[in-house]
Amino acid sequence: LNALLGPAAAEEQRNTFLHHLRSGSLDSHQIEIEVPLPKDENKNNVNNHLTVSFLMPNPNKTEKKKMTVSQAKPLLLELESDRLIGSEDITKTAIRAVEQDGIVFLDEIDKICSPSGRFSNGVDASAEGVQRDLLPLIEGTTITTRYGNVNTDHILFIC
Repeated sequence: LNALLGPAAAEEQRNTFLHHLRSGSLDSHQIEIEVPLPKDENKNNVNNHLTVSFLMPNPNKTEKKKMTVSQAKPLLLELESDRLIGSEDITKTAIRAVEQDGIVFLDEIDKICSPSGRFSNGVDASAEGVQRDLLPLIEGTTITTRYGNVNTDHILFIC
């Protein structure tokens, strides 16, 4: 509504325009909105994988874009959702979900751990019990990640 009326519009006028906005009668109107530019911290580093922060908007830098109301609706909905939810809430929810419902598949880890010469000579690395010995080290521990500590007590590990 601010893009259509400005922030100082009267309440009655805002309610009228809100009704028109919800009914879709304003969808073809051209408006100008400020949108955050994406962060470019990993842009020049070819070796880095794309991260979520690369795709997240940068609230400090914005640009004005002209678009129709129908084009602006999903963009503004996403920006407002990001502002209201907050990354800390998402991180806490994700850690809780991993701790309670996480499943980790450890496959072929024994081949990585075996000396290169022994595996190439036909010795079966899985017969050495590397996965069996590794599992107690990661089950029931607390792992420190950049998002916080993750307790592995209830994570299912499949070897």
